[in-house]
Amino acid sequence: MTKIRDIQRQIQKLYEGLGEPAYELPLPLRVKEFISFAKEYSAAATLIAEKAPQLMLARLQMTGQSVELALKACLAARGIEPPLDHDLVKLCESASSNGYCLSDFELAAVVHLSHFYHRDLETSTKFKLRYPTKRTERLGGAIPDKPLSLLLSVHYASKQSRSSRSSCPSYGSIGYHDA
Repeated sequence: MTKIRDIQRQIQKLYEGLGEPAYELPLPLRVKEFISFAKEYSAAATLIAEKAPQLMLARLQMTGQSVELALKACLAARGIEPPLDHDLVKLCESASSNGYCLSDFELAAVVHLSHFYHRDLETSTKFKLRYPTKRTERLGGAIPDKPLSLLLSVHYASKQSRSSRSSCPSYGSIGYHDA
């Protein structure tokens, strides 16, 4: 056994010794957690944009995570177990097929973001924000300027679709910033 595995085993025993049973949380409670996590990642992305705009990778990662969680909150609010997937376009399609609507402009923002966050549209490289690529690839391009606006749009769509599947809110507050 390597030294790190030995340390891991010791720490695991400490956690197991706490004796706290793990209970499955009901989906309605997890909706609130998805939204809470999404807001926190969005706040982090906004803070990075305002205080350290040169940290583009961190900002995009936080924005992608916030949108992913917001879309998963929409699915969970419909009683659908969100998939363990990071494909924002696929999550958006699933949310749309369950009564959530975003404007074309907002959908384009999700596609641009997914290009960085999940899979490059040109090369199909996955997770460019997390790991260096094996070849040279363009990293710049259009990114959502205000992740909180997109997040709130998804959240608003979540609330609206509970009362009416036909309503489709439209927000023009999301801008683009060329990275």
